[in-house]
Amino acid sequence: MHTCKTGYNNDSWIGHGQGYTVSGGLQWLSDAKPTVPWFHVTCNRSNLPKHSFIFWLRSHNRLLTKDRLKRFGIFHDEVCYLCVVDDETHTHLFYDCQYSSRCCMMMQNILGVRLRPELLQQWIKSSRGRSRLQQQIVGACHVALVYAIWEARNHARHHDSVVLPRLQVKNVINRVIQRFWATNTTRLSDKEIIWIEKVKCQL
Repeated sequence: MHTCKTGYNNDSWIGHGQGYTVSGGLQWLSDAKPTVPWFHVTCNRSNLPKHSFIFWLRSHNRLLTKDRLKRFGIFHDEVCYLCVVDDETHTHLFYDCQYSSRCCMMMQNILGVRLRPELLQQWIKSSRGRSRLQQQIVGACHVALVYAIWEARNHARHHDSVVLPRLQVKNVINRVIQRFWATNTTRLSDKEIIWIEKVKCQL
């Protein structure tokens, strides 16, 4: 158990700079950890809350895929609902599955960026030269795509039918753009408006 006596020394909180601050004490008490690389992608205001939540679960491998459910004794087979070829794991469903690969390919062609769930950190680095608008919308599409793949997986499980990748990608981008217009409070340049319209025309 923490005590203030052990955390405060020489007029500062241990590990949180010089001088007394309430925020420094709070960070020390809560054992604050470094920000993860995908923090700003998850906490994007153009994200729908349910998209961010599923993305967070996927980032921590906490979604109830078949391999996890089998360990609980709920399923006896592990075949992926979407491709019906390989076993369903987090790695397969979001990285290797033919369905998710097709969704990623379609979305990157529409947005004009390289967009693969396993390449998130590379995308974060490469997006630094893009406008704020493009970073915000493409980041939100990245998060929404993870949700859409999980949504398609659950639809296939409960309805024995697979939603076409093109339809899922179209729905993802439409949701993100609608959310962007609902939350945006800044004036857009003509170039940014043209980019959004160009994306919408490809749907």
